[in-house]
Amino acid sequence: MLDFISKRKERKIQQQVEAYIDNGLTKLSYKLYRQGMICFSNAIELNSEFVVKKLYIEFKSYYQRGDWDSALSIGLILLQVNKKNYELANRVGNCARKIHNYQQANNLYRLSLRNKKGYREAFYNLAASMGKVPLFDLDVKYVIEKYISIDKYILPDFVDDPDFIESIKKSLIVSYVDRIKKKIELEKNKSKVKKLAVQEYVPAYEEVLKEIQNRLEKLSDAPTSGNKQLYYNMLYNQGLYALASNDIKTAFNAFILIKQAKISMEYLDMLVSMTLSHKGNVDQAFDMMIRLLGRDQYNRFLNVNLGLMYRRLGNHLLSTKYLAIGASLLKKSEGFYKISDLMNIAIENFNKGSNRKALELFKIVLSEKEEERVLSYIGEIYLRVKNYDAAVNTFKEITRLDPRSELGQAKLNEIHDMFFEKAISNHIEKKFRIAADYYVKALQVVENIDTYEKAIKTYTQINDLEQAQVLQEKLDIIKQREKDQRLEKFRQDYISRGKTFVKQHQFDKAIQNLEQAFRMKVDKDVFMYLAHIYKRSNKTKSLANLMQRWEVMLDMEEKMKQHERELARAKKSEV
Repeated sequence: MLDFISKRKERKIQQQVEAYIDNGLTKLSYKLYRQGMICFSNAIELNSEFVVKKLYIEFKSYYQRGDWDSALSIGLILLQVNKKNYELANRVGNCARKIHNYQQANNLYRLSLRNKKGYREAFYNLAASMGKVPLFDLDVKYVIEKYISIDKYILPDFVDDPDFIESIKKSLIVSYVDRIKKKIELEKNKSKVKKLAVQEYVPAYEEVLKEIQNRLEKLSDAPTSGNKQLYYNMLYNQGLYALASNDIKTAFNAFILIKQAKISMEYLDMLVSMTLSHKGNVDQAFDMMIRLLGRDQYNRFLNVNLGLMYRRLGNHLLSTKYLAIGASLLKKSEGFYKISDLMNIAIENFNKGSNRKALELFKIVLSEKEEERVLSYIGEIYLRVKNYDAAVNTFKEITRLDPRSELGQAKLNEIHDMFFEKAISNHIEKKFRIAADYYVKALQVVENIDTYEKAIKTYTQINDLEQAQVLQEKLDIIKQREKDQRLEKFRQDYISRGKTFVKQHQFDKAIQNLEQAFRMKVDKDVFMYLAHIYKRSNKTKSLANLMQRWEVMLDMEEKMKQHERELARAKKSEV
């Protein structure tokens, strides 16, 4: 009997457990994640072992399907039961990161690392999460290894001549060979000396540095404006060469001299920071680099070199964070450090007619550098492939960035005219419906009064009176707006002239112009200006009259606003 009661009780508990699980999964399907977690917690209290096995299966299923919110909800419940499961903590961290909950992801990765120090997946995930890099597990490591050599800094190109050092070495070799030839003539031993000249001589670092110094001294001895720029360019190159050769003192002195002269050079502050780090001024160095990154977060040089600086200090987590950021950016830009280089490749593809590749590259540039030039290329590609909606959106984006952009507006007018001409040709062929639709397409690009009038006329002609009415209402608004703009220009002219007359102490003319402006619109500034003039001129009656008119205007304005609110409410109730 007792055994029967016990089994009956177990079945009842099992039914409750399954009901909780089913209810929890249903909650997840409706995105009620917190409520779903409560259901799973209740189920675990009744039968932990069974529920954990069941939820592990569900977790893997959601994880594989990419339902990160649901996987996260179940994963957090499973971790409450088994906090020491470092692999699970790492995977649940991935779920949190997939939905951009970086703080929670960081905590989960740290939990994984507390349970197993040196667990590489969690370490790389934590670094990537800290840098908000969309790479996971050991992919972080592989991308860093693919794009970054971690044994030396990434330095910018030499100024003026990318082969600056090689050119100097060649000149040193030529000088050496000349000396050898003279020696040959003296010693009459050509074969032996030629072999020595060609095969054994490589200019040492000190020799190259001395040659640069000699050239710098010659430039400083002839201080013209052109030589001044050449001097600082060469000094910059000397600093780069010294830094690459680990001669920190020479590099630092070169970069500091340029800064003290207030000469603007690309990456100069980054290079100063790197040399400061080597000299032991760690706090100042890192503060400089982080401030530079704050102004240019997508800069590959800054991210990679900051990562390498942290590596030198032995801070492997922060090193990996910045190396991961740099590597992910390099992956996106196909290995190019300078976004300008990627732009040049995009333009080459554009000129060759490789539209798909060019568009892909321009979009990468645009994601980091939103400017008219990039958008104009993208818009042109969309025009080439006849994707007019995308082209319109792109050129409108140009006018949003710069409302005065002539290029953006010209391109929009060009697309408008294309649709307008198609409408005209279809109208001539008596294809009135097609013509009307082309007019609307043109209006979606540029709101032109002539186009509105032709569209309204055409829709009326095909008896689509509803569409004609919609367009007429829009046209009325545009005409009223243009009228208001013209009146506002007149009003501003009156105000400007009035203020000019005040400065000239021609108060009667000032009053005349300001009164004209005052009658056109309720404007507290104009009212105060007039009141000040009347008071200053002892025109008591005029001041009293102005005050009375001001009260009437305010009252009328309030009544108009009330009327507009009532109309808006009426329209809303009709809907």
